[in-house]
Amino acid sequence: MKVNKLNHVAIAVRDIEKQLSFFCGILGVPSGEIIELPSQGVKVAFLELPNVRLELIAPLDETAKLNKYLDKRGEG
Repeated sequence: MKVNKLNHVAIAVRDIEKQLSFFCGILGVPSGEIIELPSQGVKVAFLELPNVRLELIAPLDETAKLNKYLDKRGEG
């Protein structure tokens, strides 16, 4: 299978504001807007890099299904 282009890489985090600041600082890119997606129970932010977008994804609240993933596997 040939991969022509990678669209984005998602990183699950607990505190999107903290991690957004961290990644913008180390990557030297402007901060992306945090968008709430209630139907999916998450908040997301995209960072635009030269060849790929980095997506940070965090639970919207304590009932979000993403919490189960984070509890089992941790952030990353």
